[in-house]
Amino acid sequence: MERYRQRKWSVAGNEGVRQTVRVELLQIVCPRCGSHCEVEYYGPCRSCREQLKSTLGGDARAVTAAEYEPKRNVTPNAVALKDD
Repeated sequence: MERYRQRKWSVAGNEGVRQTVRVELLQIVCPRCGSHCEVEYYGPCRSCREQLKSTLGGDARAVTAAEYEPKRNVTPNAVALKDD
């Protein structure tokens, strides 16, 4: 089964260009609930995705990473420490 979908994209400053794309639907068995469904990509069916978003989805938040500190596990060898 094929379905047509409007996708919005931009090209070199032309915002909002629309293109009609033909999308083939896959007939799969949902890996989560086992029901037969037609989807664009392999994965959970629409009802499972909505359930996962409602239970596991959260608001986006800013995460600050700790500053990088290089490891100090290398000890200098005797040749490097040798005084001439």
